[in-house]
Amino acid sequence: MIVKIELKGWLGGDNKKVITMDLPNGATVMDAINIIGVPFEELGFAMLDGKVINREIHKLVDGDYVEIYPVIFGG
Repeated sequence: MIVKIELKGWLGGDNKKVITMDLPNGATVMDAINIIGVPFEELGFAMLDGKVINREIHKLVDGDYVEIYPVIFGG
């Protein structure tokens, strides 16, 4: 299945970074993140169709476009 993962904020570097991936059926958002190589401690949350999803258990389907946001610091 083909999905697109957008790395938001500083996860994508200086520009918006969208990665097109061919993943096996049943792959989760976390599977895609592990392949990309984003360190776990830098991950904030993931969104699909404007809704926050659980990146550990959400199974991707063909055509999904997932946005990955970095952890937020400050206060």
